[in-house]
Amino acid sequence: MVEHLPDAEASFTDVERVLKQNGRVIVITTNVWSPFVAVARLLPFRLKQRVLRLLYGVEEDDVLPTYYRFNSAFRMRRAIKGLKLLKLDYVQGATYVRRWLFLLFFFWHLISKRGPLRPFRDNLLSVFEKG
Repeated sequence: MVEHLPDAEASFTDVERVLKQNGRVIVITTNVWSPFVAVARLLPFRLKQRVLRLLYGVEEDDVLPTYYRFNSAFRMRRAIKGLKLLKLDYVQGATYVRRWLFLLFFFWHLISKRGPLRPFRDNLLSVFEKG
């Protein structure tokens, strides 16, 4: 959900404020370098709403604006003041809404599991700790 925060840094400042010392927060968010996310970023918002409605059956009102301000490994490694990055991994999701979409994501999962395509998986999973 981080891609939907207009000011991710301010939001993480609040997270850091409410965490206990050595408290951890797990963040899973879209990876701006994923080819699927890159295509979605190129679409105008109204068109993206329509495409997601057709592909996933979500209502247009359920599609939120995206900002992508904290959605890269580089940005995660820079972290946020007061939070230390403990773990960063690239993970691949799979959709079960349409069979062909599932097969597409599953194929991408298989070819990006190891090697040079791994940083282009759809999601970033990170664990931060309050220092």
